[in-house]
Amino acid sequence: MRKFAFRLERVLQLRKHEEEREKQRLAVLLAELQTARRRQAACERELAELEARFGRALARSSGDGELAVYELQLYRGRQELLRQNLTRAIAKVAEMQQRVDQQRALLLAAARRREVLVRLRKRKWEEFQREVLREEQKLLDEVASVWHYRQTGLQDA
Repeated sequence: MRKFAFRLERVLQLRKHEEEREKQRLAVLLAELQTARRRQAACERELAELEARFGRALARSSGDGELAVYELQLYRGRQELLRQNLTRAIAKVAEMQQRVDQQRALLLAAARRREVLVRLRKRKWEEFQREVLREEQKLLDEVASVWHYRQTGLQDA
C-alpha cells in the first residue's frame, strides 16, 4: 500500500516555525508594553503624590505665612521633571502599542500562510484517500471477476 507524502511538508514545517517565531516576538513586545504601562502609571502616581504634598504644604503655610521661595522652586522643578518623565512614558506606551499592533499583523499573516498549507495538505490527504479507495475497489472488482469467472467456468464443465 502506498504511503501518503505531502510534497510541501517542509514548507509547511517552515511556516509553522515562522508563526511560532512571530508569536514569541509578540510575547516579548507585550511584556515590554506592560513594563511601559507600569512606568507610566508610576509617573502618574508620583506626580499626583507630589501635587498632593504641595497642596498640603500650601494649606499649612497659608495659615502661618508663605512658602519659602526655594520650596516653591523645588516643587516646580520636581513637577517639571515628573511631567517630562510622564510625557516620555506616554510616548513609549504609544510606541510600544504601535509595535504590538504591527507584530499582531505579522503573526496573523504568518498564521494565514500556514493555514493555507494546512488546508492544501488536508485536501491532498483526502484525494489520496479517495485514490486508495478506488484502487482497493478496482482490486476487489478484479477478485470478484476472477471468482465469478471460475464459478461460471466450473459450472460449464
